[in-house]
Amino acid sequence: MKLFSETPKTDTLAVLLGLTFIVLGWLSFVLAASSVFLFIFVICGLAVTLILAAFICGKLLIRAPLDLKVALVVTFAFASLVGYFSEPTFFSGRDQGSIAEAAFRLAQNGQLTFNTPVSGSFFKIYGAGTALNFPGFAYTKAGDLITQFPLGYTAWLSSFIVLFGLHGPAIGNALLLFLFLFSFYNLLRLFVHQYYAFCGLALAIFSFLPMWFSKFTLSENLSVFLLTFLVWNLILFWRSGEWLFY
Repeated sequence: MKLFSETPKTDTLAVLLGLTFIVLGWLSFVLAASSVFLFIFVICGLAVTLILAAFICGKLLIRAPLDLKVALVVTFAFASLVGYFSEPTFFSGRDQGSIAEAAFRLAQNGQLTFNTPVSGSFFKIYGAGTALNFPGFAYTKAGDLITQFPLGYTAWLSSFIVLFGLHGPAIGNALLLFLFLFSFYNLLRLFVHQYYAFCGLALAIFSFLPMWFSKFTLSENLSVFLLTFLVWNLILFWRSGEWLFY
């Protein structure tokens, strides 16, 4: 009896598609945390990622079974449609507004910290710590503002803002929605027939929460993809033992 079962090459290609964007996320995170979020580094990372993703998608459209091809096209089309009708959120006082501002400031300044004449005036009053007049931000000892939200998602959005400007948040979220839905379908098809997997995908597509979150700059957009991708890869690793999935 074999300890591991053979994994189809299409599973490997599908996983590689997700991994290319996870590498981009790590690159953005490291650049942001190191305060070297420079245009040339971000653009090069995006260019390489998009080229690799296009190549892998082409391979999937050639080699994958029909159901996986349909799922790839449907999830990409749906995510693109949601992204097209999404509007960036900039209003302050709410999580999505604070995250959006932090992402734009990072794209503009190349670092997470920033200051304004108004923030400098309030810093003289309150000092370091939570910035009461700037929800979602805190004051550093030097008097600069820095986001209190997860840096990974902030850096992810900033990568697309650098290239697409005001449309960056919508494109970044649409891509995360596509990656989540495609990973979700691949996870389902490990356990059930493709027809039932499509029913599960349809349920996810027409559910309220995925569409609602993808229209706002909230870190749940990144979290749901990472969690689904993690579960899918853990099961593939348990079944095949291939280190790529680990």
